[in-house]
Amino acid sequence: MPDSLDLRRHRRFGVDEASAALYRDGLLLKLGLGKRNRARAAVDLSEGGIRLVAAEPLLPGTRVRIRIEMEKYQDVIEAPAVIRWCGQLPEKPGEFLIGAMFAGLSPAQLRKIALMREFLTSIQYKVMRETRRHQKKAGLTPPK
Repeated sequence: MPDSLDLRRHRRFGVDEASAALYRDGLLLKLGLGKRNRARAAVDLSEGGIRLVAAEPLLPGTRVRIRIEMEKYQDVIEAPAVIRWCGQLPEKPGEFLIGAMFAGLSPAQLRKIALMREFLTSIQYKVMRETRRHQKKAGLTPPK
């Protein structure tokens, strides 16, 4: 049963094979001087935004640029976003869980996220991911 307090318009999906970069938006970034990545990992994604782990807290309302890269599939999404919430991870001091809402994705980027969801939530992908996990746990190198 869906959570009645969940106001999201888009369903989230895990992005364990994607890397994320998070930069504060503004004049320094536009001049190429403020490009310090504050993201550590992407957690999940939807057409509405992204949840990620960051190296420092960011205040709600902060404008950022987000880059999500699926290196294995040679795909990138880069977009402006706004921080909606931020909280310290209790089990990892110095790391913060951040929710950011995209601000102005193009129709092509929206389609790309929908295709990512379709693939990353498919039975085929889940079987492939579990096979790799079991191989890694057994000390075997998964086939490329």
